Amino acid sequence: MSHHPGPRWVAPFALGSAVLLAVSGCGGGGAGAEDGGMDDFAGQSLRIIVPTAVGGGFDTTIRQVQGALEDRLSARITVENMEGAATAIGTQSAAGSDGDCLTLMVQGVPHLQFSYLTQDVDYTLDDFAPVGGMSIEPGVIRVKNDAPWESIEEFVEDAQERPGEIRISVSLRTSNNYVGLRDIEEATGAEFNIISYDGGGPSRTALISGEVDATHAGAFNSLGIEDETRVLTVQAPENLWPDETDGVPPIAEALDAEIAESASNYTLWAPAGCAEDFPQRYQALVDVLPDALEDTDYLSDLESLNEVTKVAHLTPDELRELAEFNEEQIQAILDESPDAFTE
Repeated sequence: MSHHPGPRWVAPFALGSAVLLAVSGCGGGGAGAEDGGMDDFAGQSLRIIVPTAVGGGFDTTIRQVQGALEDRLSARITVENMEGAATAIGTQSAAGSDGDCLTLMVQGVPHLQFSYLTQDVDYTLDDFAPVGGMSIEPGVIRVKNDAPWESIEEFVEDAQERPGEIRISVSLRTSNNYVGLRDIEEATGAEFNIISYDGGGPSRTALISGEVDATHAGAFNSLGIEDETRVLTVQAPENLWPDETDGVPPIAEALDAEIAESASNYTLWAPAGCAEDFPQRYQALVDVLPDALEDTDYLSDLESLNEVTKVAHLTPDELRELAEFNEEQIQAILDESPDAFTE
């Protein structure tokens, strides 16, 4: 999804993915408990609910930073995956949990917005309090090494001359990648044959197998196929990740066109009641997050994976602004075309 109020890029400091913490046998919590701030987390058992499958971006990110969070909260954290319904099952569970700040949610922007704008669910953005942003997946266009296009200019020009013939995969239609391609089409007059898959893995596999000619994917999520592919462009205002993206220019600069940014932010939320009823606990979580992003062991692990530059911390205000911007953008598309995100 394009995002307007850009995050504060924090390299090499990071924390990436969204988290859902649900209470598991916690003592001292509950609506009647006093609000003691950070001290209330000591010795607690927290359950982190991830609304996607094991091995996905959310899951991997929270497991990477889990130790740093446990150390700072003096708490035990268990990760539980609650996948299904385009993240709605896990997110619904988070929305219905106690607002005692012992339950948090790992989610993505725009994943969260897509989940309630395109499905019949019992929650909206107002049901959650933003704790902060942790990492970013900038959108890139990848092609195989032997593809005929040497630049994004050649790729778009070919799509203009052969409308609908270049096949390009996305993880889901309800994704920033799909919306990013729509933005490119609108800005350039190009027309792609956009094919959606059930997740980023199948979408990227489709490129390697030759089912599609290109893929619009996350810069870091697609590093698994970097040996067989190359990047044509980054859909961001500037390329802050040259080592992971072959040093290509950002798309708006390369095409000299106004093209909105496409990125997925991994973020941390709490039920709205956390900020309303336990403001000191909520503030403690807000303060812990950027500190965990600076954990030396965590950063060392990211460095070994060549992922440290995905770090992008957002304050609660910045995250709220980003979420509201994405909500408005998705809603505008739905108002124009109610079936825009359905097969």
